[in-house]
Amino acid sequence: LAGLGLLLYATSVVIDHADGDLARLTFQESTLGERLDFACDTVVHAAVVLAMGATARREAALWRPATARREAGVGARLGALAAAGVVLSAVVARFLPPRRDVGLGPLLRGLGNRDLFYAMLAAFASGLGGARRSLPWAMGVLAVGSQAYWLAGVSQRLRERSEPT
Repeated sequence: LAGLGLLLYATSVVIDHADGDLARLTFQESTLGERLDFACDTVVHAAVVLAMGATARREAALWRPATARREAGVGARLGALAAAGVVLSAVVARFLPPRRDVGLGPLLRGLGNRDLFYAMLAAFASGLGGARRSLPWAMGVLAVGSQAYWLAGVSQRLRERSEPT
């Protein structure tokens, strides 16, 4: 089931990019379309992360039935925490991008794309292929990383605001 979800997500990414390219090529871009695209992308990414958490929960229950309830709960909570972090990170990257190349600005600008999300998805998929015990750890990395990104982004903007120009 998780493999099917990954396939559907990959298909949606291709369609999303094609739709954006088509809008740009035909000069059909609009502010509403841009906002709708951002909102839909954010919801889809959060849903994917929640599904990853649910999968980690299920897998933990399968490989450690004696402590499954506690272990499974951790995977689900990490999924919810990671999904919240993904939403907040998207908002920060979109509306509070670093304005200057000082402090964390260059790093945040480099991380403010989907490459790390795709890398995490690939790592999660490879865990599904054999290293199932690593799935809760992968969720932990995603939860910590997504929270760290948006917190660093807000911190950077506050720093920029307090520094003289």
